[in-house]
Amino acid sequence: MIKRTCLITGASRGLGKFLSGFFAKSGFDLILVSSDLESLEQASKEIRLALDQEILLIGTDLSKDGFEVEMFHKIDGFCNSIDILINCAAVQGPIGPFSDLEFKEWESAFRVNFLAPSMVCHKVIPFMDNNNGGTIINISGGGSSGLRPNFSAYASSKTALVRFTETIASELTSKNINVNAIAPGVMPTDMLKEVLATSEQMVGRKERDIARRAIESDFDMTDIGTLCLFLYESMGRKITGKLISVKWDNWEHWVDHLEELNSSDVYTLRRIVGGDRGIEWGDK
Repeated sequence: MIKRTCLITGASRGLGKFLSGFFAKSGFDLILVSSDLESLEQASKEIRLALDQEILLIGTDLSKDGFEVEMFHKIDGFCNSIDILINCAAVQGPIGPFSDLEFKEWESAFRVNFLAPSMVCHKVIPFMDNNNGGTIINISGGGSSGLRPNFSAYASSKTALVRFTETIASELTSKNINVNAIAPGVMPTDMLKEVLATSEQMVGRKERDIARRAIESDFDMTDIGTLCLFLYESMGRKITGKLISVKWDNWEHWVDHLEELNSSDVYTLRRIVGGDRGIEWGDK
């Protein structure tokens, strides 16, 4: 049986924790990364592995300069190739009007949400640069495709991550590496609890209402795992450079329209011009 390896950051809680179990069940060896090694070790006890499956746990702070040195030193000793990278690790960052925030906290959130996953991608590409290639998935988030006042650090960093995804996807096509961003939807996670723990004046009524409904919902993350695996397997590997909504996009059928999909700017970030909205006075 061919060994396959999945690297997941932010694996000790929320979506990262769920995907760890999902890919274990799918037969992958796991490299799990979290800033909280104790929680990661506890979460890993819930993962059932087959006799031939292996798991590597790495505790590292993605906000620190040089985190990748020790992280990939350990990975080098564990495997020679990585089939899937899922960048899940993220922080909410400071909440409130940008002018009222401590900029160091804002900068730290940008480092974790954008610079760290970019660095991980940079280090992972050589592990995928072989005949088999690989799949990179960056988890997008609220604000990357629409306005999100009072969440400037989170929204800006996730938007940057989506554009980065589109850019390196174009660069890596010849290496048989597909790169996509996934918008998982509003999930009842610890990050959402941070929103509820913050005053309505700081987050806004709309955000509080969304968070409250999501926390009370029975959210099933299975579709997210299914999409991640779909992008790795078979024809899904031909989808690249897209921002994909798990809930709202008919991604299961995109493979029936690959030529049209890959030759257009659908499901990407773009500027809306007057002609898109029937406005005649705005464009030359």
